[in-house]
Amino acid sequence: MDNANLTLHPQHLDQTDQQLLLAHANGMTNRQIANEIGTDMATVNQLNRQLQQKLDASSLPHAIAQAFIKGILAVKNTARTIDGEVIARTLCLCLVMITSAQSLDSNMMRTRSPQRSNRNPTTVMRVVRAGRNKEIDA
Repeated sequence: MDNANLTLHPQHLDQTDQQLLLAHANGMTNRQIANEIGTDMATVNQLNRQLQQKLDASSLPHAIAQAFIKGILAVKNTARTIDGEVIARTLCLCLVMITSAQSLDSNMMRTRSPQRSNRNPTTVMRVVRAGRNKEIDA
């Protein structure tokens, strides 16, 4: 893992969470993380969910953004620290907004099942045949 540009301030994260957060912030895939820490994909996915819960995030990009916003992750000191922090926080805010918009869009566009009548089909046909329903006959 190349942590040349990131500083970690752990706060309430254990060692595994810190490694996972740094790995994701550096762009590693779940498979690469599993190989590096010597575990399987299911364990990495479980650790990802726990990390998201600890950071009150709805996705991994949101978790990374929250880590920057809460000061858990920071850009290492460079000649232009203020610019770096402003850029990092701006990028995090953009990530949060994009993630929120995507989740909102997926909720609004989900397939909805049609509402069913409380009558079963055989009851409807019997009513039609008997001619007792003015709405169905019309």
